Amino acid sequence: MTYLYLLVAAAGAVTAGWGLSAAHRLKSPWDCGAALAALIGLAGFIIGLLLSVLPNFFTT
Repeated sequence: MTYLYLLVAAAGAVTAGWGLSAAHRLKSPWDCGAALAALIGLAGFIIGLLLSVLPNFFTT
């Protein structure tokens, strides 16, 4: 399962990187979608990294 979480973290980092560069490059209103993708990618990166270090973080 740790490899899956690392894959989520890697996909989140790639999405955040693309979103940050595309948010500055694209014209309005497409830049808002790219900024939202960057935010979702950042959240995916953080969750994937957290779950790869602490796999049982969200279980009770």
